[in-house]
Order: sequence, then C-alpha cells, then structure tokens
Amino acid sequence: MNLATARSLYLKARSSIATASPEYTRLFDHNAHRPQIGARDPLTRLVAPIATILRPCHVDDEEVLFNSRDYIEACILVAEQSFDEVRRLKREVEQLQAKRQREAGRKDYAAQCAMACDKPAFRQWLADVHGADISDRERIATRLRSILNIRSRGELNIDESAAARWKSLQADFEASLRTRRKGIRHQQTIFDHSSHPNTQCEEISR
Repeated sequence: MNLATARSLYLKARSSIATASPEYTRLFDHNAHRPQIGARDPLTRLVAPIATILRPCHVDDEEVLFNSRDYIEACILVAEQSFDEVRRLKREVEQLQAKRQREAGRKDYAAQCAMACDKPAFRQWLADVHGADISDRERIATRLRSILNIRSRGELNIDESAAARWKSLQADFEASLRTRRKGIRHQQTIFDHSSHPNTQCEEISR
C-alpha cells in the first residue's frame, strides 16, 4: 500500500466508522458451532449477528476480525491528534518565522545611539542644546540616558516609547545639522559676493 492509497482509505474509514454500529461483540452460534461477530443497535441496545466465522482461524486473525472497529477507531483518534499537533507546530513555526522577519527588519536603535555618541557633531549638539558634559564617554552616556529617560541603551530596542524618544532626539539633531549647513552656505555666498564686488557690473557691461 502506498501513501496515496492509505490517505484515500483513511478518509473512507473515518466516514464509515462514524455511521457504523457503535459496538461489536463476540457471539457464538451453538447450532452451527461457529463464532460470530455481533453489533449492538444504538437505540434498542440489542445485539444481532452480522458475521459468522465459517472456518477455524488463527488467534491473531480472530482478534483482527472481532476488534476491527476498535482498531480503526483507535487509529483515527491517534491520527487526528497527530494532525492537531502538526497544525499546532506549524502555527508556531510560522509565528517564529514572522517574528524573525520583524526582528530582521527592526532597526538597532541601541547601536545607533552608541555610534551617535562617537560623532563630534552630535556631542557638540548635546552640549549646546542639552547642556551635556562631553568631556568623556561616560558623562555623555549618563546625560543621554537622562534625556531619553532610560536606564540603558538596550531599552531602545525593546521599549517602543523609549525608541520614539530616541528617534525624536535624532530628528532634532538632524534638523539642527540641516539648519547649520544652510547657514554656512548662506555665509559662503555672502563671502563670495563681497570678495568679487565688481563681477556683476563687469558682466552687465559686457
């Protein structure tokens, strides 16, 4: 028997066992001196013969014949429990895969914060805007934890509120950098014009 045939027979067995007599029992035909298989009616509870063993058979064959219903029902029960377990494990695997995908796409804000503390521009901004003592890394880290209301940078990766505060602080720093760069470019433009006051007039005269 191959797996495809087994699957087909399993479905047939599950369907048949649901409507078959709920109980088989051993009987004996004293007239024919033959063992019989009896089925109990679910309504009347009376037992009637449904099969007669016409020749002596091995004890194992007899066991299969008399207990066939119980064997089939037991196999179906074990199979259904196994299917439930497989489905449960499949859901767990899918959840773990989804979690890993989310974690893979999640930014490491703690690492971002650590790297930012090594940047001179960020350090100076902390000093100018937040009054941080930037004489050493520990003082910078202490002031940053106070600003972000965290005990350690690791909280930035597990606490959404802490991560939001870090992103807001980082956005403020980036905005400050952009403003500073615009100011530098503006000053450079003024300097260029002041260094060449007659350039525009020469162009017009031409």
